Amino acid sequence: MKSKTREAARAYSRQASIHSISQANLPLAQISGTQKVGSVSVDQLGKGIDFPNVQSAIDDLTNLYQTPINGVVMYTDSAKTPNGISMIERLTVSGESTGTSVEVYGIKIAIGIGENQDLVTTKIIAELDKYKNKGIAFKRVTKTSGSNSKIDVEFLDTNPHDNFVFRGNGMTIVGTTEATAVPGYGTWSKIGEQDVKFGSEPATKLYYYKRIA
Repeated sequence: MKSKTREAARAYSRQASIHSISQANLPLAQISGTQKVGSVSVDQLGKGIDFPNVQSAIDDLTNLYQTPINGVVMYTDSAKTPNGISMIERLTVSGESTGTSVEVYGIKIAIGIGENQDLVTTKIIAELDKYKNKGIAFKRVTKTSGSNSKIDVEFLDTNPHDNFVFRGNGMTIVGTTEATAVPGYGTWSKIGEQDVKFGSEPATKLYYYKRIA
């Protein structure tokens, strides 16, 4: 006989994505200066998960190396910053709808039969914007300049993600990487740069950043 206590404690799936975590005592903007460790990402949205979870926390922590506030780090690449860089994915929408919905990053979006790719693109942006405005998964969702059927999506986290693909109901939506993710955390201020020469080697320019949050 199985007790209710034992049944309640049983984990019916080994998938880390479905196990929620508490973020109550976590710093508010630890990941990329914008969100807490374990916040939902597009990987989890695609599985129908919209709450802070174990897999997201693992992904975030794997990409972190914490320097304390007021600590200083140094780079030789002017394009790199310790804040990290979010991945930007460009979604290209094509086709004419033969159904009543498409699914983008696990989000079901209502469309009408016979709608063209431009109208479907507008509806996708409107729906993803709802998540962006709640601070979930997306930092920026905009129509690509010069195109009515392409969307630039910048994620909140600084983790790399597989490119998105959807085919169904007459529509095809394919993602390509426009900006590669660079892991980062916290909020930083550039405090200076200098040329340093070691022996007979050519001078190297060093860039210094101080963590402020």
